[in-house]
Amino acid sequence: MGKFGVLPGDPRLSVYLRIGKWIVYIVDGEYIRNHGYVDFMAAGNWYTHSYIPQGEIWLDKEYRHDEYHFTLENELGEIKGWERGLKFAQAEEAGDQAENKMRIKAQMKEPRSERKFGQGQGFVRSRLLGTTRYGVKVKEVNGDDVRTNYDNEYIGGGHDRVYRYIPKNEVWLDDDLLPTEVYYTLVHELYERFLMVTQNLPYLKAHEHANRLETECRHGYIDVMQTLDQLGWDTTIPLRNW
Repeated sequence: MGKFGVLPGDPRLSVYLRIGKWIVYIVDGEYIRNHGYVDFMAAGNWYTHSYIPQGEIWLDKEYRHDEYHFTLENELGEIKGWERGLKFAQAEEAGDQAENKMRIKAQMKEPRSERKFGQGQGFVRSRLLGTTRYGVKVKEVNGDDVRTNYDNEYIGGGHDRVYRYIPKNEVWLDDDLLPTEVYYTLVHELYERFLMVTQNLPYLKAHEHANRLETECRHGYIDVMQTLDQLGWDTTIPLRNW
């Protein structure tokens, strides 16, 4: 393997900043996901991702929102946890807590009428994209709203069988998804949910199967639009209209 594991090239786009012994890069996450690491979402560091060189933190290139500072705070909190000898889950939780504190602090600086945090159940801007033949609503949601009000680990997409704050029979797609990736994400979420509902698979097993299907679609081994049709989605409906 090369410097970046199985990646054939360098996904780093630019240096975001240097902080202590760490170099923080903005990277092409789509390139990483298309070349074998489909679970790379939002960010990573060399403690948690074997293909990231020592001393580096990678932040996935954003599409709509400016959340790099929140994501970086999470990574730094996680790294501090690792360096204190915490186990994976504990270090991950330390990162989440650090990000949550930063999000709350940022909201407190906003005028009360514009604050997202603490607005109550359901404060997520969204639009209905369509409903599958099996009655599953697919919505595009403001990912920043979700991460501020409910769950900073919400990245890309999700559905009601995994996230308790998503209403019954709904799949959510993050509006920060690149237009080139939104169809792959919908395949993943619909198939993962299908397996959990019809075969009673636990989340991790269903996620593993969905990763395989998503990867095959990304590589062109399986047609993504045909797959969406089989999962009940009307492929004439555009997922992005800008």
